[in-house]
Amino acid sequence: DRIIFIAPSLMKTKNQWILGRIKNKVSLVPFGVDLNGTLSNRTAEMQNLGLTNDKFLIGTTASIVPQKGLHLLVEAVAELVRRGIKLQCLIIGGTPGFGQEYELDLKRRVGKLKLEQQVHFLGWRQDAAGLIGILDVYVLPSLSEGLSRSTVEAMWMERPVVVTDTGAMGDLVDDEVGRLVPKNDVGALVDAVEFFYRNPEVARTCGKAGSDRVRREHSISNHVNKMEGVFLSLIK
Repeated sequence: DRIIFIAPSLMKTKNQWILGRIKNKVSLVPFGVDLNGTLSNRTAEMQNLGLTNDKFLIGTTASIVPQKGLHLLVEAVAELVRRGIKLQCLIIGGTPGFGQEYELDLKRRVGKLKLEQQVHFLGWRQDAAGLIGILDVYVLPSLSEGLSRSTVEAMWMERPVVVTDTGAMGDLVDDEVGRLVPKNDVGALVDAVEFFYRNPEVARTCGKAGSDRVRREHSISNHVNKMEGVFLSLIK
């Protein structure tokens, strides 16, 4: 009876002739995230993790699988360190069975680049959403993505976001809230993160704009209201 898309760009991935023929059955309903959670205390969380709280902190929440591009994040950290930036990088996420070899490869890469003091694999965490809030910049270097819920959560927590231009991420992220960079481009990833490191005031402005955008477009109440409208139209 109805086809529901969560972002305009995802519509473009389907057969446009067919969508045109059934356009009265196509709806756009952005997903919603819980805006009632509490932010973690950065100092306390860093102590719990055994890390110092005096460095620029970047990170991501993602399953450890090749499509998330975490090897690009590791390479970016290496270049940022070479540029003299003192930072820590948190990788928060579990590893499915098919990602085990990829995780081992990532850790070997971290060792080869001598980044053991910078890159930290935290595994799956129930408090992952809260940990996003202690980051200075949220980074998602995916090679393939639909529309990332964790990026929306990071925006709500007033974090500037650096993500790759894949799937519908361009519908979510622009220069007002962060940086959208070409996928598989370590240089662009590095430049975007370094920009926010050098420009903390811009980072704060982007974080605030991102939070405002999520409240307008990705609240649970907004999602429920639009879904209710779809269901009511079908009942009528």
